[in-house]
Amino acid sequence: MLLALPVFFAAAALAALYAWRYNDAAPSMRRTAIKAGSVAALALAALLGDGAGLLMLALVLSAIGDACLAQDDGQFLLYGMAAFFAAHLSYLMLFVNAGAALFAGPLEGGVQALLTVLTAAVLFWLWPKLKEMTVPVAIYAAAILAMVLFAVGLPGFALASIGAVMFFVSDGILSAELFALTQDSPHRHWTKPAIWALYWGGQALITAGFLAPIV
Repeated sequence: MLLALPVFFAAAALAALYAWRYNDAAPSMRRTAIKAGSVAALALAALLGDGAGLLMLALVLSAIGDACLAQDDGQFLLYGMAAFFAAHLSYLMLFVNAGAALFAGPLEGGVQALLTVLTAAVLFWLWPKLKEMTVPVAIYAAAILAMVLFAVGLPGFALASIGAVMFFVSDGILSAELFALTQDSPHRHWTKPAIWALYWGGQALITAGFLAPIV
């Protein structure tokens, strides 16, 4: 774990640099490298901290997804979604292997029901706007919902559970930004920083949760 700490902090530094300098910048190789590198560094920290293979796989796939979404080309959106879809499935398997369960108790069940209703509500709102993206978004939504439902049912991994919920919320805001907000919408002033803070913070908490679980 000690070897992982410097790399974890380096990942945080890259994430902070991206938030400060590159979140609103035009696409470039440097922007892509910093964005993807901040998550790839988490994967390296997981490796050095003897993290599970599925944790490292999910982080590497997420870094690939970040690299795709950092491009200013619509065709890369589907590639990015595919990478994150695979990342969510990897997280799902990681959580199941760690003993996660659906409706493990009244609190967990209530949160899981709320997250399911929220997902359905967001899909209902976005449905008329999705057009040719309807099927990919619906499939992706099912994957991230399954991931976060099992994350809530994780026993002894409090940080990872919180991180997965943050990841889920960031994707909800990103969906609204991609498919509902106009380019000149004033909401974009807060959606971009919120998406990045919730997304990277969520990935970091999942990583930290599995490297140093809280019982």
